[in-house]
Amino acid sequence: MCWGGGGGLRSLFGFTLVELLVVIAIIGVLIALLLPAIQAAREAARRSQCTNHVKQICLALHNYHDVCGAFPAMQSWLQNIGGSSGNDFARWGVRYKILPFMESLPLYERIMDVHATGRTFNPDPCVETSVAMVATYYCPSDGGGRQTQYASANYVFSMGDGMWNHNIDLNDTNDGRTYNFRSLFAVRGWNTLALISDGTSNTVAVSEAVIGTEDNNSLVKGGVARSVGNGNINQNPMSHCGFGYVTAAGDRTRLTANLTSHTAADYNSNWRAGRMVDGRGVYSGFHTVLPPNNPACVTGRATLADQDFGMYPPSSHHPGGVNVGFFDGAVAFIQDSINCAGGTGTQFAPIGQSAFGVWGALGTPNGGESTSF
Repeated sequence: MCWGGGGGLRSLFGFTLVELLVVIAIIGVLIALLLPAIQAAREAARRSQCTNHVKQICLALHNYHDVCGAFPAMQSWLQNIGGSSGNDFARWGVRYKILPFMESLPLYERIMDVHATGRTFNPDPCVETSVAMVATYYCPSDGGGRQTQYASANYVFSMGDGMWNHNIDLNDTNDGRTYNFRSLFAVRGWNTLALISDGTSNTVAVSEAVIGTEDNNSLVKGGVARSVGNGNINQNPMSHCGFGYVTAAGDRTRLTANLTSHTAADYNSNWRAGRMVDGRGVYSGFHTVLPPNNPACVTGRATLADQDFGMYPPSSHHPGGVNVGFFDGAVAFIQDSINCAGGTGTQFAPIGQSAFGVWGALGTPNGGESTSF
C-alpha cells in the first residue's frame, strides 16, 4: 500500500508471471483455432472464383458453337480449315479457338497474325508474353503453376473414357482408331450438340489440371508417371496407373522415382497442362477413367508429347475434388470418391456404355447411361 496524493489509500494490482503465461496460452489457442478458419475461407473464395472461370469457359464454348455451328476440335490447324501441313502443326487446341469468346479477341488476332502464314507451332513472344492477360485460364488455388517458355493453363477438356486418343496419327485415317474420342472434342473433328444423346446435364466438358513444373514434376498433382509397356494402362488402368503402382511406398502424393516422366532438362516442354495453345492430351485434356486427383500416366516411351496411350485424370489443389463444367453450362464439384467401378474396365468400346462407373458415364456424350452423383 502507499499514500496517494489525495491522502487516501489505494492498492496497485498487476499480473503475476503465471497469469501472464496463461493469457498468452489462451491467445495462442485462439489463434490456432482461427487460422484454419481463415485458410478455409480463403480457399472457399478461390474455389468460388475457379467455379466462375469454368462457367465462363462453358459459356464461351456455347458461343463458339452458336457462331461456328459446332464445338471446336480438340486439335486442328490454326484456322478452322484443313490444310497440307503435317501432324506437328495440327495441334492448335480449344483454349486458343475460344479466345474471341473469352473477351480476348486482340490476343487471338495477334496469334493468328504471327502464326497463320507458316502454321508453325513454336513458342513465340507474341503468344507467351501476352497469354497472362487471359486470367480466366488460371485457377487461383494453383498459385505457382506457370511455365517459363510456354504459356500454361489450368483448364482442360474432356476426352471421355477413351485412351486411344492422346496423339492420333492424323495422316492415317485407316488405322482402325476412332476420332470420336468418346467425347465431343476430337482431333480435326467439330462435333455438335446433336451428339449428346445422354443429355447436356449428364456430360462433362471442362475440368482442371494442376500445371506441371520443375518443382512438382515428381508429385501426383502436376507430375506424369511412366507406365511400363505399350498400352497396358488401357487394360485395367488401376493396376497400371493407380496409386499402388506409380507412387512411393506409404506416400500417395509422390511418384516413384524411376517412374517420374520429367527431368529438369525438359522443363519447358511436355508438362501436364504446360502449353496453353497445344491441344494434345497431356496439355489440354482429361479422362473420366480414374477419379480426380489420381495419378496421370503415359506409356514408357521417350517423349510424353508423342504417346499413343495416355491417361490424365483431372486434378486441383481444392481439397477433396475438382470443379467440372457440363455442356449445359452448370458447374459441379466432383469429389475424389466418385464411382469409377474400380478403374477395372479394359480398352474402351467405340460405342455403348462406359466400363468406368458414374465417372466414365459422365464422360460419354452418347453412351446410353443413366447417371447421378
